Amino acid sequence: MCAPASDRPRVSASGILDSVHLLATESPEAFGKLVVEILCKLAEVDRDAYEYLVGGMISREQCSAGLKVALEQAKQALTLGHTDRVEERISAIEDWIRAVEYLGSQGRLELPPDDEQDSSPTNAPIKYVM
Repeated sequence: MCAPASDRPRVSASGILDSVHLLATESPEAFGKLVVEILCKLAEVDRDAYEYLVGGMISREQCSAGLKVALEQAKQALTLGHTDRVEERISAIEDWIRAVEYLGSQGRLELPPDDEQDSSPTNAPIKYVM
């Protein structure tokens, strides 16, 4: 059973933030797991805030990767009948999507430490389209 609210110690936001900073410094892996848990809880308790946060991150990543530019280039090449250029742009976009899917996969979180991983393509860092 939980103790009554009056018996529990008070926790301040600044105290929690100090603890989070300390955790990030002393145990980056535990910090990363905490962030995932926090994001999952945010999705559960405030879906709109979660979608705003994650949607913004996805949008900025797409922009920095050149995804919109690559799509525009593919459309222009299609209009001009340059099928080889269309195929190249679509392939680059597919590679980027696969890299993002990998980065967001549960399997990636369960991989062995870096020094135990092989150098297979699934362990490659995210690629940019442009």
